Amino acid sequence: MKKKLALYTRVSTNKEEQRKSLENQEEIYTDYAERHGYELVLPIYAEAGKSGTNSRRPQFKQLLFDGGVDFQENARGNDIFNESDREPKFDVIICKDVSRWSRSSNDGKQAVERLLAKGVHVIFENSGVSTMDKDWEMRVSLLFAFAQNESHNLGQRIKFSRKNNAKKGIYKPARLPYGYVRNELKEIGIHKEQSQIVQAIFERYKEVGSGIISRELNEKGVLTQLGHKWTPDKITRIISNSIYTGLAVSNKSVKNNVTDTKRTKVAKTEHISIPNAVDPIISDDVFAEAQKIMASRTDMFNKKKRGRKPARNDKYERKLKCENCGSRFVRHIGNGDKITYICQNRRKGLGCRVRGIAITTLDSFMNQTHPHLLANTMGDSIHYKILLDSLENQKKSLSSIKQELSGQILMIEDEVKATFQMMKKKLLADEDKMIVDMLKEDINESNIKAERLKADLKKLNLDAIAKLQSKVKTKKKLIETIFSKKKMTEEDKFQLLNVVEIGDYELEFKFSIPSYEEEILEFNELFFMNPIHSDTPFRPFTDTFRRDHKGALEYWEEIDQHSMESDTYFYNPIS
Repeated sequence: MKKKLALYTRVSTNKEEQRKSLENQEEIYTDYAERHGYELVLPIYAEAGKSGTNSRRPQFKQLLFDGGVDFQENARGNDIFNESDREPKFDVIICKDVSRWSRSSNDGKQAVERLLAKGVHVIFENSGVSTMDKDWEMRVSLLFAFAQNESHNLGQRIKFSRKNNAKKGIYKPARLPYGYVRNELKEIGIHKEQSQIVQAIFERYKEVGSGIISRELNEKGVLTQLGHKWTPDKITRIISNSIYTGLAVSNKSVKNNVTDTKRTKVAKTEHISIPNAVDPIISDDVFAEAQKIMASRTDMFNKKKRGRKPARNDKYERKLKCENCGSRFVRHIGNGDKITYICQNRRKGLGCRVRGIAITTLDSFMNQTHPHLLANTMGDSIHYKILLDSLENQKKSLSSIKQELSGQILMIEDEVKATFQMMKKKLLADEDKMIVDMLKEDINESNIKAERLKADLKKLNLDAIAKLQSKVKTKKKLIETIFSKKKMTEEDKFQLLNVVEIGDYELEFKFSIPSYEEEILEFNELFFMNPIHSDTPFRPFTDTFRRDHKGALEYWEEIDQHSMESDTYFYNPIS
C-alpha cells in the first residue's frame, strides 16, 4: 500500500491565477508522488496569499489537524502544538520552502516535532531537507533560524522602504482606507459607493454623534470594508482621518518584524505627511469643521463628567482593574475632595456591580504590602546558574559548528584552486574544449556552494548569546539591589506594582518582581532544540486583602462563621 503525500503550498489570491496554479501543482506533484512511490492527497492544502509569519493560517491549521496535531493560542499569545488521539490522514508532507512553513523558528520546529511524533514526516523541497534524514534536527533548526533572521531583516527593509517612500511623497498603504479602491494598474482611486457613505458620515456628524451614525448604518445593512458591522470607534477613525482630503500621514506606527502581530506607535514628530496622496472625497473645510465639532463635543462631554478631574500625578492611574468585568477603575472626586476609584463599566451602567474604593483604603493596603519579602531567592539562584551554564554550552556548540563550516569553506576553496590549475593545463595543452567547460562548471558550482556556506557562517554569530549573558548578569544586579533593602519606600513599591485587581469582597496587589523568566523564554526561543526545563516555578508576586465596606464585612463574617461551624480550616488572606 502506497504512503500518502500531502502538499502544503501558497497560491495567489486572484481566483483565475489560483485555479491555474492549483491545476499545475496538482499535475507536478502527482508525477512527483508516482516517481517516489507516494499517493498524492487531494485537495492540496493551499494558503491563499497568506505569509508564513505565524501559524494562524486556515490551511496550515487544517494540515496540522489532519496530521493529528492540535493548534491553540495560549494566554500569552504564543502558538502551542499538541498531539491528539486522531490518526493522521497522510504519512508525508511536502512544502516548497521552510519560509512558507513558518518564519518563527520556535513555532516551525515545534509543529514539525509534533507531526513526527504522530509518524508524519516533513520534506522541505528547495532545501533538500527531510525529517527522514539522520541529521534532520540540526539542519531543520538552522533553516528555521535563518528564516526567522530573514523575517527580521525583511521587517527592517519594509519599514525603511515605507518610510523612504513616504519621504518621497509616495503613498503605498498595506490596506486602503474605506472609500478607496485599486484598479487593474494598482492605482488608487475613489470607490463610488463607499465614498458616498464617507460623505454622508461627515454630513450626519454635524447633527449627531458616532454612536447614532454607526447604529443607522447597521440598520440600513451597510457594512465596513471587511464586511463587519459599524462601531462608534470606526466612525471616529473616519472623521479623524485626513486622507479623505487627499492628505496621507505615514509612519504613525511600525512593526519591527514581519512576524509581529502588534504595532508600536511612533511619536508625532516622526509622522510624515504626504499631500495629494489620493483624490479627495471631502473638502478641507468640511474636514476642519468636523474636527471642531469633535473637539467641542469632547470638551462638553468632559464638563458633564461630574466629579471627575484630570489627575496628572495619579499614582494609581491605569493600575486598577475590575476583577469582575476586566474594565479599569477611574478616578472620581466627590464632596470634600474625597478621592475614590470606580469601575468604568459600573459608572456607565453596563451591569458591573463591583463597588468603588477610596484612595485612603488603597493606600492603607499598599502600606501593608512587602514586595521585597516575596523574593524567590532559591529559584533565582537556580535559574541564574541554569541560564549561564546553558548559554556557555550553546556558545561552545555554535563555536564548533562555526569551525566546521569554516573548514568546509577552506576545503572547497582548495578544491577550486586545484581545479583551476588543472583547467589551465588543459587549456595550454589544447585539450578537448568539453573537458575545459566541465572544469569551469565545477569551479562555478564550488564557488556557489562556498558562498552559501559563508552566508550560513555569517548568520551563526555569537552576538545573541553574548547579549543574553549580559542581560542575565544585569538582571542579577537588579534583583540583588531590590531584595537587599530592609524596607521599601512607597516609590519603590509603585515602581514594581503591575496591577491591583479589585473585586467586591477582596483585592489583589500584583507586583512585577524581576526574575529570570523573561531570559529563559528568550533562551528557549533562540535554542528551541535544547530548551531550559526547570522544575522550580516562578512565584506569583501577589498580596491579597479583604475589603472593609459593609457588604464585604458581612460576606467574610458569614464565611468565617460557616468555617467555624463546619470545623474546617479557612485561609485568611490578610497579610
